[in-house]
Amino acid sequence: MKHFFIALVALALLSITACSEDSNPTAPAIYGYSLEQFVPLNDVIAITDYEADADSDFRDLYAYQIIADDGWSPRNSSTAGYDLSWDQLRSGYLVPDDQHKTWFPDPLLPGAFRVKNAHEIRLYRHVRVQHNDGEAYHVQLGALPVEVVENWNAACEMSVRLSDIILGYEGYDSVTLVSEDGYSQSYTPEQIEDGFYHLETEVTTFPTFNDDMSGGQKRFKKIASITIHGGTEVQHEAWGNAAEEEADLTITLPTYLDAYDSTELTDY
Repeated sequence: MKHFFIALVALALLSITACSEDSNPTAPAIYGYSLEQFVPLNDVIAITDYEADADSDFRDLYAYQIIADDGWSPRNSSTAGYDLSWDQLRSGYLVPDDQHKTWFPDPLLPGAFRVKNAHEIRLYRHVRVQHNDGEAYHVQLGALPVEVVENWNAACEMSVRLSDIILGYEGYDSVTLVSEDGYSQSYTPEQIEDGFYHLETEVTTFPTFNDDMSGGQKRFKKIASITIHGGTEVQHEAWGNAAEEEADLTITLPTYLDAYDSTELTDY
């Protein structure tokens, strides 16, 4: 009888163990909505060049600030302090089942960009600046000092100096401007010191040199990047972020996502 009782206890323990092993639930799938789909082409065309073709993609010309519903953004974090490029933003997701948080798979991107209760995305026109043998960074045009300069329509327009975009370099040999479609032109240091970029019409002017320059050079449109050749960096770009009221476009993230496509985030 004693042995029979021991056998029953052993069977009961085995049964409990087996049930425990089989009862582990499968973790629920986590779904994210690509942030790319919340920045429509036509909205960015409207703020860049409303006459452009409907399939023109100008989104790489902007920096992207994510703002929570309480006004907080990664700009406020000591581990970030900057806005995202288009390539960085488009890699991210909105995760509604985790506090409506933004999430990015890049492990090198600061955790500050996992913004809880993400509410808005604000766009700021920027230009990529790089020395021919150095690291690239972005300059937000809305952070630069503004001057009123006559544009190509003989009207006064808010403009920034080309030399301010590349502030911090001296003794360079030449500068190459590259447009959003890959077109490029080279300029002397004297031309850059003289030149302006009109913020509304998105075109350059060189008041002292215009009469001696070709059309494509003096009226360079939609600067995407600038490469500096030669010279030395004496001061890293220090303009910082454009003020929030200078945003070129504000997009409110949707609460209801039935009209958008989701993706299972297997690495979340």
